[in-house]
Amino acid sequence: MTLKPDPTDKCLWKPETKRTAGVHAIIIGVSDYPYLADGSAPPADRAPDNGGLRQLEVCAKTAAKIFDWLSTSGEVAGAPLATCRLLLAPRSDERAEVDQLTGGTYGSADFAAVRAAIEAWGDDIMAGGTEADPNVAFFFFSGHGTEYMASPALLCRDILNPKSAVASHKAVAFYSLCQAVKTLGIDRALLFIDACRDVPAVARTLSIVGEDILKPLSYSVKAHEALLCLQSTKTGGSAYQVAGDPATIFGQAVLEGLNGPPPSYQPYDTTDVPWKLVFKNLESYVKQQVRELLKTKAATLIQAVVPYGDPYNGDMLVALKAGPTPSGPRQPRPSVIRAPTPSFESAIAMRSADVLKDFTSFGINELTAAPGRGGELGEFGPMHRVFGHEAITGPWVRTLRILDAGTGQAVPPETVQLFEARSQQFAASQPLSGSLTAWVDVVVRPNGSPVWIGAGGENGTPSFAVMIPRDLQHALPARIDVAFQEDASGWTLAAMSARIGDPAQASAYGVPPVWSALWEIQRRETLSDLGQAGTAARDLAVLEQALDEKMRSPVAAAIASSILLRSGALDQLHDWPRNLANWFTWLPDGALLWAETLLRRDDAARSRNLAARPPELAARPPVGADRAQLRDDVDQVRRLVAEPAYQEARGYFSKLAERGPPLLAASLAMAALQSRFWKRVVEIKAVDGDDYFALKDACEVVERAAAYAVSDGLFAGFAAQRGILAPHELLGARRAAPVRVRDAA
Repeated sequence: MTLKPDPTDKCLWKPETKRTAGVHAIIIGVSDYPYLADGSAPPADRAPDNGGLRQLEVCAKTAAKIFDWLSTSGEVAGAPLATCRLLLAPRSDERAEVDQLTGGTYGSADFAAVRAAIEAWGDDIMAGGTEADPNVAFFFFSGHGTEYMASPALLCRDILNPKSAVASHKAVAFYSLCQAVKTLGIDRALLFIDACRDVPAVARTLSIVGEDILKPLSYSVKAHEALLCLQSTKTGGSAYQVAGDPATIFGQAVLEGLNGPPPSYQPYDTTDVPWKLVFKNLESYVKQQVRELLKTKAATLIQAVVPYGDPYNGDMLVALKAGPTPSGPRQPRPSVIRAPTPSFESAIAMRSADVLKDFTSFGINELTAAPGRGGELGEFGPMHRVFGHEAITGPWVRTLRILDAGTGQAVPPETVQLFEARSQQFAASQPLSGSLTAWVDVVVRPNGSPVWIGAGGENGTPSFAVMIPRDLQHALPARIDVAFQEDASGWTLAAMSARIGDPAQASAYGVPPVWSALWEIQRRETLSDLGQAGTAARDLAVLEQALDEKMRSPVAAAIASSILLRSGALDQLHDWPRNLANWFTWLPDGALLWAETLLRRDDAARSRNLAARPPELAARPPVGADRAQLRDDVDQVRRLVAEPAYQEARGYFSKLAERGPPLLAASLAMAALQSRFWKRVVEIKAVDGDDYFALKDACEVVERAAAYAVSDGLFAGFAAQRGILAPHELLGARRAAPVRVRDAA
C-alpha cells in the first residue's frame, strides 16, 4: 500500500514521500443512515418522515474498495498520490470487510466530518495548484442522493436527524463543488457519484438542500484541462445495490474498468506499454457493464450512467498499467487472446440489439383501428396492448393530459400521434421491485406552442409531465419513456421523460433528414460516450442541416448546440446559438444557449491567458486580486458582471423573462446553474434599472420551472410528489409568442 494513515487525523492518508501537488482524493461511502427507515438509531429517535429513504447495502464497502484501488495504483490521471481522505459509515454486516481493506482507519461520514474533510481537501488542492507539477482532484461518493433545482445533493450519514435544527441540510451540493474545484488550481479532476437522483419531490417535501461547502474563485489558480464525472444514474433514476454483492452495481462496473481484468484487460488500450485508460473508454465500459450486471439481478431494469464534463475531454488519462515487461515474466499478449474488436458502428448496433431484445414491440397496425393514421396516447385499446394491465392502463387514460403549454387547453388529437411502442416487465419476486417500462413513440405536428403531456396525480400519487416543442415546418419524432412500479398497493407511475424517437419509423409523417442524424447522436451518447456524440454532431454537420437556407428545424439546431456545449466542442458552435436566439424568439433555448456559450468561451479564454503567464507569475493570483479578495463574493460578482462577455450573457439570459424557461432538459439544467450566479447579481444590485428587473424576472422564471424539473431525457420533464402538474404553475401566466422568423440577410 502506497498510502499510510496520518497519526493526527483519522480520515487522512498520505504517501511516505510528502507532496504538495499530486492527486488529492476524498472518498465517502455511507450504508448506515441511523435516522432513516430501519436505521440503527432507536425507533423513537428516527426521522418522523423519511420520504421513503431507507438503509443502503454495500455502499461503504464499495468506497473502501475504491480506496484500496487508489492506494495501490501509484498514479491517477497522470499524477502521483499526495493526500486521501476516507470517510465511511458501514453497516454491521460489511464492517469486517471494510476494516480489512482500510485497517479500520477512516473518519465518520456525519455531515460535520464531511464538511471539515472537504474544506481541508480544497485547501490541499489549492496549495498544490501553486506548484508546476500536475495537480489532480479525485472524488468518490457512494450513498443516498436526491436532486433539486438541477443540482444533486449527496446525503451524509446523519441526514434528517430529528434532534438537529438543520436536519435536512446535512448534505453536500455536488455541482457547486465542481464549480469550486475547477478554480482551485487543478490540472484535471475525476469524480464518481454513486447515488440515486430521486425526483425533486423527495428533496422538496423533506426540504433537503445540499450545502455549498467550497466557494469558487473568480480567477482560477491554474488553467485546468478537464473536470470529468460519471454519475451512476440519470435524474429521477435509481442507483442499485443488492445485499451480499461485492459492491454496488455502479461500483462493480467502475472497479472492473479501473482494474482492467484479464483476459481482455478492457477498457485499457494495450497496443503500447504501459497500457493506457482514458476517460471515454472508461465511460463506455461502465455504461455497458452496468447494463450487464443489472440484467443478472432483474433482466429489464435500466440504470443509465451519465457523464458530466466542465469541460468534457474524453481523451483525458485516467490510469496506467505496466503491461508485460522484457525483464519480468511474460504475460500473454491480449491481442492473441482477444476477439477481433468490432467497428464502432457494429458495437453500437450490438449494444442496441441487446437492449431491445427484452422488449415486446407494437407497430402502427396494433396501435390503431384506422389504417393510415396514428393512434392516440389516450385511447384505452392501443395503450392496453402496450401496458398489459388494466391497473396501469386505466389510471393512465384517466389522468393523461395533452395540452397547449401556452394556453393550458387541450390540443386537437392529430397534434400528437402514436405510431410505435415497446414495453418490458419483470416480476416483484426477483431481487429488485417489480416494474414495467414502456417506450412510446409519437410524432408532434409543427407550428404552435409546446405540447404538455402529463399523467398521474390520481389519489395522491406522483404526477409527471414532459414539454415537447413543436418545430417550425416539420413533424418532430419523440419517444416518451414511462416506468411503473408495483408494490402491495398496486401499480404506480414512477417516472416519465421524453427524447428523440426513431425517425425511420416516422418517415410517413414528413420527418426531415436532420432527425436521423440526431437519432444516431443520441444512440452514441447513450451506448458509448459523450465525446462520440459531440464528434458526430460536428462530422454530420447537424447544425448546418438544421438551420439551412430554409431554416426548417430550429429545435434540431438547439439540440445540436446543447450536445456540442456539453461535449466541450466550443469551436464548432461558431455563432449559431446567437442566430437561434435572434431569429426564433418563440424558442427560449436559443437565448440560454448563447448565454452559456459566451460564459464558457470566457472561461476558456481565462484558462488560456492563465496558462500563458510567465513562470515567475504562474503560481500567483492575477494582479490586483489576492486570495482574500478572491474569496470576497461581492467583489467577485461585481468584477465579473462588468466584463463584456458577462454583460452580453446577462442580456440574453434576461430574455427568458418574456420567452419562458428552456424546452430542452439540458438547457433548463444550464439555466438553473446559471441562475445561481445571476440571482447573486440581483441580490447585491450589481445592475440597476430595467436590467435589474429583467434579470430578476428571468431568475424567477427559471427557478419556478427548475423546482419541479427532472433533467433526464432530452425534452424538459417535471415531477411532483402528489397532485397534478399544470403548465401555468411552472411556466407562469405568460402566453407563448407567435411563431415567427426574422428575415435573415
